[in-house]
Amino acid sequence: YHAFDIAKDQAVKNALAFTIFWFAVLTFFITLLILVIAGFIAGKIVIQRRLGFLAGFVTGFIVYGAGFITNYIPNYPGVQHTTSTTSGSGGLVVASLIALIFFLVWGIIGGLVSLLGAWIATRKHPYYSKY
Repeated sequence: YHAFDIAKDQAVKNALAFTIFWFAVLTFFITLLILVIAGFIAGKIVIQRRLGFLAGFVTGFIVYGAGFITNYIPNYPGVQHTTSTTSGSGGLVVASLIALIFFLVWGIIGGLVSLLGAWIATRKHPYYSKY
């Protein structure tokens, strides 16, 4: 991130921006793969698909929480703090609600992807076959 800030040429900035974007995409898909594997393992162990969803929900919550917490570590690589002054607590309440919404969205995404893994693990199990 620091190289992007000090780059002067637009072509270099574009190349660095694309590199940073593809690293983010790669990280996202690795996270999805980990969630599918967690759901598969949960599905094989407990046989109930809803517990695979729960495992993914908790994992997605933790993954987003880890990224959220690292933004509050001073001088952590990639974190750019801005100085702002707020006169009231309205901004804090809105920011907390937005953070809570993102936590829930990432938990639901994690749960659904993990549910896919649990479904793959239990699709031929006698508990889920009708006849």
